[in-house]
Amino acid sequence: MKHQTGLDYYRAAVRCTSIGSSSKVRATLDRSGAVDRHSAWFTTTNKTYYTNYASCYAGCSARADTAAR
Repeated sequence: MKHQTGLDYYRAAVRCTSIGSSSKVRATLDRSGAVDRHSAWFTTTNKTYYTNYASCYAGCSARADTAAR
């Protein structure tokens, strides 16, 4: 999920209802032409995690990344 504030500032938000016992998750704001923003890795379910707000002048999207613990 992508949240917007102001004219061109966004942050990614991720909430998981289940996460495998050997996995961890983070929110990523994928910014075109700029450095991506990431939340901290998490393993807690039913809580929303956010990236910091960032400008997305060339566009952006939000995603959940998963990795092994």
